[in-house]
Amino acid sequence: MVDMDYGKLLNRSFSISWEFKLLWVLGFFASFFGGSSMFISQEHQAKVAGVVSDHPYLIMIILIYALLLVFFFLIMHLICAAGLTDAVVKVEREARCSLKESFKVGAHYFWSFGGLWLIALFTMIAIIALLAVPVAVIFAASVVVGFLILALVIPIFMVALYAFTSVYGLSQRELIIGGRDIADAIMEGFHLFKAHPGKNLVVFLISLAIGLILFTLNAMLVLVFALPLIFGSFGSATTAVILLIVEVPVFISVAIVVTGYFGAMLSSFFTLFYLELRKLTPYQPIATVPVPSDLIS
Repeated sequence: MVDMDYGKLLNRSFSISWEFKLLWVLGFFASFFGGSSMFISQEHQAKVAGVVSDHPYLIMIILIYALLLVFFFLIMHLICAAGLTDAVVKVEREARCSLKESFKVGAHYFWSFGGLWLIALFTMIAIIALLAVPVAVIFAASVVVGFLILALVIPIFMVALYAFTSVYGLSQRELIIGGRDIADAIMEGFHLFKAHPGKNLVVFLISLAIGLILFTLNAMLVLVFALPLIFGSFGSATTAVILLIVEVPVFISVAIVVTGYFGAMLSSFFTLFYLELRKLTPYQPIATVPVPSDLIS
């Protein structure tokens, strides 16, 4: 069995992310998933609810704005994830790499990445439902037994998460680097996962650690920028709307620098890992059926 130098892959991915800072923009949108619990008292929550109830149009404005942001981030995520993979490959092959070209490539693969993302989304929902529903039913019958089952389900979920994220990440690279369609990319991604479960496990654990750093940074940024918005809404609805419009562009600019580097590094690491797996497992030749000589004109 050929050993893989994970330290070398990590060092190279850090180097690529630092040297090519244009990848930070792609890395931010490709990896940002944000979200943070707001630690505010019940009194403050009541004040916020009071402001919103006094200005019902504020609910509509915030909902529309939030919906537009969700779609914007989703579209940018799909484009930048594809563009970032292509950019890392070009860097490795010492080819020309530019932000404009990466966006072009990402836009070209938008629908393919979108289709793969939807399949991944429904797969993860199914996995969670299959594990969570029985646990909820058992908890309703017996709390003690519920905790015992939960202790069993958590490791099962981690194994499922490991397999899911590995196949999904490899399938994404197959779309861009391998030039496969969605179905073939998933099959090839599963083949690479099945052929190298140990190597995929090591990369999963390393990526999980980096992902936790990313999540922490994103959560801190969301919290820092959300608190002024929350407390500003105590004054008036107009203040809240102005803060919302002004803060989002500033937030994105800061987050690109803070989390973009790690996002680019994480994607680079997995792409470099994929390239190493491809060296160990070349594509199998396509079997062809011989054409009878009497049919050849």
